[in-house]
Amino acid sequence: MSTREKRFFFDLATQYYVVARFSAFAGLQPVCGNLFHHAIEMYLKGYLVSKLTLVEIKALGHRLQEIWDRCKKEIADAELDNFDQVISDLDKFESIRYPDRILAQGMIGLINVKKQHGSTESTVPKRPEPVYEIVVEEIDSLVKVIFQKSSFNPEFFTNRLKPEAKTYLNKENEAPP
Repeated sequence: MSTREKRFFFDLATQYYVVARFSAFAGLQPVCGNLFHHAIEMYLKGYLVSKLTLVEIKALGHRLQEIWDRCKKEIADAELDNFDQVISDLDKFESIRYPDRILAQGMIGLINVKKQHGSTESTVPKRPEPVYEIVVEEIDSLVKVIFQKSSFNPEFFTNRLKPEAKTYLNKENEAPP
């Protein structure tokens, strides 16, 4: 695959990422989780596009855990293990892209800009609904690492953003891409 395809995936991913950050600050759960899922999916597929054909990329579907495992295998850096829980948390959002599961099971949706110290379980009342949590700070760190591993300059994608988009890209972001 050419740099053109890789660049296109990263461009889409950056757009999803900015809108996901906006929706997190706006408290739009579960939409922000779905948008972050799409952003990370596009970044990871953008990394893989230099190793796989577009047909193979499409065959990966939206299974973030499988895409992540494939990227980790290609990158071969133990540092990526630190993001396994972030990927697992985001992967849950694919199952609630459509409202049927939420209607059947309910949901507890949490959006935290910063990682909370201690367990989420201690802050969530004991209820039967599944918990869907977003920690923006952890996703920001993951995006930064993906850019580093891809050898892409993030400024290529972010300098073209309008000021409003940059506002939400940078808001409380300690690891901007």
